Amino acid sequence: MAARILVRCIRRRCSWVHGRQSRESAGLQSDYSSESAWSLGKACILLGWPIVLANGGLGLVQSADRVVVSSALPIYDFAQYSLASSMMFVPVTAVVAVYRVFFSHVAAVEHEGRARVYGHASKFLLLAWSLLLPYFFVLEVFVRRFLPKYLTALPVAGILLLGVIFLAEIQILHMSFAYLYGRQRQFLFLTLGALASSVSIVFLAATLLRSLVAVAVGQVVALATWWLINEWKLREVTGQGWKDWLRVLAVFIFSGLSYGGSLWGITNIGWRVLIYYAMVTFVLLLVCFEELRFSLRLSLMQANRLRRPQAR
Repeated sequence: MAARILVRCIRRRCSWVHGRQSRESAGLQSDYSSESAWSLGKACILLGWPIVLANGGLGLVQSADRVVVSSALPIYDFAQYSLASSMMFVPVTAVVAVYRVFFSHVAAVEHEGRARVYGHASKFLLLAWSLLLPYFFVLEVFVRRFLPKYLTALPVAGILLLGVIFLAEIQILHMSFAYLYGRQRQFLFLTLGALASSVSIVFLAATLLRSLVAVAVGQVVALATWWLINEWKLREVTGQGWKDWLRVLAVFIFSGLSYGGSLWGITNIGWRVLIYYAMVTFVLLLVCFEELRFSLRLSLMQANRLRRPQAR
């Protein structure tokens, strides 16, 4: 991502340099070329270093809980927590893939339409996260059958899965809009603050409570706090307000309660999935109706495309 932004900067600067060089006399062309190359390199470095550091800081925030657990708790607890974190590989990989596609799309949209794109994308992420929470139900069956020694990691993984929505919004939406509007340094400072907050909260949970569940809860709280601060700082370019933030938090809380109720109140995996979807469907229809309708239309179009070769 940093490379893409630097390439765009270089192209702009090069076109400006070329236009100015055409207006200069032939005798001054060589002197100007060396000066423009230096100014171009300096501008790219000033633009790129916050992006590189922010990307690194984001990775450190995601792994801060594991680093603290490895140093503050016994090796057995670290093994359990590491497995729980690795169970998040599927949703985190999906987040990275969506991020690459989203930035390329939103960068081509004019300024006036970006706020609307942001609002729809935020609801899409919320919808996808809520619909994918039953992924843990299947994961639990797999661990109980094939990895019974790691049953302790299941509650931790179930809690960490709740924080994926905040991680997705930060990496896909906040990072993209911060880069597009030249707020790289602001995002870097917020990332450093989130890293310090995550390490502090997780360290206190690990040393005082000595509980992996408390560590996981602390990590989710740190991500939620970082998400809310980013939303506040970017509100001028995203068009989001308190109503939008409360809507996200309301769906998060309701989906989390439905997820927990289905997990601890029902043992059969089939009934768990059905009851969970029955509980969250009304809320998702109320909040994300347009996004649901668009997703259904897109699915039908894709199904029709797959049927056409068979009909021929």
